[in-house]
Amino acid sequence: MTGCTPDEPHPGESCVTFEEPTICGSGSHVAFISSADEHTRLREGDTGVVVSVDDLGTFHVAWDPDGHIFGLVPGVDIWRPLHPRWDGEHAPMTGGAE
Repeated sequence: MTGCTPDEPHPGESCVTFEEPTICGSGSHVAFISSADEHTRLREGDTGVVVSVDDLGTFHVAWDPDGHIFGLVPGVDIWRPLHPRWDGEHAPMTGGAE
């Protein structure tokens, strides 16, 4: 699995690497794409902020607008980083653009 950088966010792939920092650390904004959890209330394009990454590599995200926490598992769930200058007012583009 590849990591991501602010210049190349790899739409459609989980944003994770353990060898070097990525923009998907705590405090990073991400957009949800899909999950294997059929009971999640998240929908493609929902946005949130990474609050922590645990020892197993699960990214715990506080999702807008209510702040509920849902963990994203690399290799199972799919999300993408939002540019660090994303202002939260414009809908994020979802995978496949360009």
